[in-house]
Amino acid sequence: MSRFIDRLRRRRPGDDQALLAGIIDRHDKASGASAQRGRSVPRVEPRAAAVARGRRVGWMRPAVLISIFVGLAIYVALEQPRIPGITGSIQRPSELDSEFVGTVRVVDGDTVSMRGLRLRLTGIDAPEKDQTCTRGGKIWNCGEQSGAALKDWIGGSILTCLSNAIDKYRRPVVRCTVRGFDVAAWSVENGWSLAVPIGPPDYKSQEAHARSLRLGLWSGEFTPPWEWRAARGVDNQ
Repeated sequence: MSRFIDRLRRRRPGDDQALLAGIIDRHDKASGASAQRGRSVPRVEPRAAAVARGRRVGWMRPAVLISIFVGLAIYVALEQPRIPGITGSIQRPSELDSEFVGTVRVVDGDTVSMRGLRLRLTGIDAPEKDQTCTRGGKIWNCGEQSGAALKDWIGGSILTCLSNAIDKYRRPVVRCTVRGFDVAAWSVENGWSLAVPIGPPDYKSQEAHARSLRLGLWSGEFTPPWEWRAARGVDNQ
């Protein structure tokens, strides 16, 4: 039995039918040898060959059926851990640690869409589309400008994005690069988005750079996007 189990473990795809035929064939040979000790029996085609050819077999001895059931039971027991959802040893593929490569459509200053899937840039927060800022005493649509600046910079280039989380809107949270540059870092460094106030300080140095040179949003007065949303009862994006 142990050797039989070892053979099952070493099986290759497509061996299952041959394995079943082998069980039947060995039993037939053993039965035929016992019958020939006392009398001569006519030669008939082994049932294993008939099974392998897909031909109908009239009946099988109980011992043959038992052998088949035992073999199938061991097969299922060995195969089961490799079936997703039964033991959890193989998890369903998710968007975590997934790589997305392709051209994108810029949704706003911190979100892009690739083949219809929205990807949220990690570590930054940009003004909302309808958010306005002031500069030189004049109101301007900094939300639209943030997205437009990102769109112009990316152009038609291919982005490579790696997901490290999923947000509450089921969007992959990604770190993207284009032409060797970190997309989020570029946005913060040029003043079109802010480093998130809570979390790793990934882009704090870029924000300090933009602020010192009064780039983008820093060229005038603005409300941080998270405060702007809170004042209007808008859920954080």
